[in-house]
Amino acid sequence: MLLLLKDNRVCRFLFIMVWLCHSMVFLPGSLLWADSSGEWPQWRGPRRDGKSTETGLLKKWPEGGPKILWKAGGAGMGYSSFSISGGRLYTMGSVRSDENLHAFDLATGKLLWSVKVGDKFLNARGSGPRGTPTVVGDLVYTLGTSGWLGCYKVADGAEVWKFSILDRFEAKNINWGLSESVLIEGDLLICSPGGAGSSVVALDRKTGRTVWTSKELDDKAGYASAVATTIAGKRQIIHFNHSSAVGVSLADGSSIWRYTKANNGVCNVATPVVVENSVFLTSDYGAGCALLDLSGSGSSNILGNKWLKPDFDDTRWVAGKAPLGYGEPAIAEKNGFTISEKGQSLLFRRKFTVNRKVIDSKARIKLLVASDNSAVVWINGHRVDREQGDHEPEYWNRMVEVASGILKQGANLIAVRVNNNSGSSDVFLDLQLEAATEPIIAASSAGGKYTVAPATTGVAREVYYNKDLQNHHGGVIYLDGKIYGHSGGNSKRSHTFVCMDFKTGKVVWKEIGLGKCSIVWAEDLFYCLTEDGKMGIAKISPAGYELVSSFVFKKYKRFKTGGIREDEPKPCWTHPVVAGGKLFLRDQDNIFCYDISAK
Repeated sequence: MLLLLKDNRVCRFLFIMVWLCHSMVFLPGSLLWADSSGEWPQWRGPRRDGKSTETGLLKKWPEGGPKILWKAGGAGMGYSSFSISGGRLYTMGSVRSDENLHAFDLATGKLLWSVKVGDKFLNARGSGPRGTPTVVGDLVYTLGTSGWLGCYKVADGAEVWKFSILDRFEAKNINWGLSESVLIEGDLLICSPGGAGSSVVALDRKTGRTVWTSKELDDKAGYASAVATTIAGKRQIIHFNHSSAVGVSLADGSSIWRYTKANNGVCNVATPVVVENSVFLTSDYGAGCALLDLSGSGSSNILGNKWLKPDFDDTRWVAGKAPLGYGEPAIAEKNGFTISEKGQSLLFRRKFTVNRKVIDSKARIKLLVASDNSAVVWINGHRVDREQGDHEPEYWNRMVEVASGILKQGANLIAVRVNNNSGSSDVFLDLQLEAATEPIIAASSAGGKYTVAPATTGVAREVYYNKDLQNHHGGVIYLDGKIYGHSGGNSKRSHTFVCMDFKTGKVVWKEIGLGKCSIVWAEDLFYCLTEDGKMGIAKISPAGYELVSSFVFKKYKRFKTGGIREDEPKPCWTHPVVAGGKLFLRDQDNIFCYDISAK
């Protein structure tokens, strides 16, 4: 923080911060569905855990795979999986220039209806929707890749309500498009638009009205879907966003805890696994996995928005004199103060004073901000600006006018939350507050201090963190005290199937298996669908891995670099579903229904 006076008219203060070596990072509860046979009403099943309650299934398949009952076309492009309820199968896909929601007859595969739910999304790593519809009673909910959220009647697809969450919450889309499958908790719909004050939001599921937003969080959306759990009698939503896993109160969206390890800051995809008072997180690209103990997180929010107030006690925060310059390490190390907090965004506070003449001035007061990589700025508890961009240090392309009445004579406080993105080695912030007339900050404040602390709220105790399980987007499953799932991303050399002790993080075994795959579990068998189109069932337990049966569903090749051609072969990323004695698979436009019943 450097105080500059210019021509006795303009006063600037610069808060220049601190770099940190950043190790980047980033769900089941009481649901509205019963575990009735044949029902799979949302992403990963009735409890969002990837486990089916089906019984009476084949223990081994004939050569070439189980009997196919029907094949249906018309699903369009995309990777949306299936929701099954009331004798119907629901999925999404891009058809021509639209993203559509489809309803198929479960018995015959006949397309019953199809409605537009959003705009087509084109991407070099696969176009079309990724999220799975959520069915509750006579309504079905969708979130499209371009941010269109909607509610439709199951009878005929008639629209109940629809809007863009990116527009409503002033958020930006993420690289490969929004992929979340929305969560329904009672009368609330939970989703993640991303951005300042809207990392997680709750809507009235019947009207689409905003009920609350997570005002204390500012992380971008990730690719994972939320789950809910109850800790110490209090319901909380657990979400894995762009650079952190968070717990927020179902009642009002207030922040309970935040954890920034075990994420890669690129594409956190795997749904968190909740077992009693613990949550398991995993992500690829070197991120690893972690187990958090949430038993201490049922208390009320620790920080909330209290740190934004001038009278907040920050005596335990790290204090320092502002370095000179614009964040260059050499200058700061020589003249100022640095801090290192790995894996954390930072909270930043600085007190300053304003004289009466500035308050009375008709000139507008302007705020100029530069950051690496993003920041949210409050003055005296009022949010005055935010930036969600992913960029190296540069001034934002605007001057923000600070509204009348926010600044006051005498003591004032500026508070900033500074975020750091994947691959960044520092956190950088530079603020300038300017008035056209007298100095905004009295000279006596030049020697004032700043305080900074890790941006962590609440209690989420890390039980362990390691890199032995790095799940890309196939998901993991908890079963009898163990976590099972594929580890390794795009390199086949790193592919392994891992059995890990849930409580300790100790690897029980690693096997090559079928390869990179999405998994579901039913009646003591794991159903594994690889991204290159092999479908298999395996006996997987603490004793080891045994492939029982497999067949080639479709042959795939990885995308060509930068390719978005619709006729280009595409990996098989749609998660399989086991319901009603049947196995459901998808190949872009085509849906396949197999008979896996032993009856």
